[in-house]
Amino acid sequence: MKPLVSIEDLRVAFNGVPVLRGVDIALQKGEAIGLVGESGSGKSVTWLAALGLLPRHAQVSGSVRLDGRQILGAPAAELDQVRGGRIAMIFQDPASALNPVLTIRRQLCEALALHRDLQGNAVKA
Repeated sequence: MKPLVSIEDLRVAFNGVPVLRGVDIALQKGEAIGLVGESGSGKSVTWLAALGLLPRHAQVSGSVRLDGRQILGAPAAELDQVRGGRIAMIFQDPASALNPVLTIRRQLCEALALHRDLQGNAVKA
């Protein structure tokens, strides 16, 4: 069975300085993964690179596949359909991930409304 998400030999450099060197991850449907490491070990850079969210000056190479389809280097319009709808990243800083002033339900409903085009009772369900 082919993996739902496959990252192979992912490499990232900033200004010619390597920061990731050959990351490999395979994730089957229904599995979850947690990356654990020291600050600066590359956890966030791995997923930012995979989702095409690094600044333009980053040099990224390797392969990132979703359902067998290459998404590394895909056009922005294609990535916009994937990000948030199929793949999401929960950032390390909880203050930027969830607003403590708003209910979690409201924040989740906002994401579903944006990425699934749901409204009213459908988004709440």
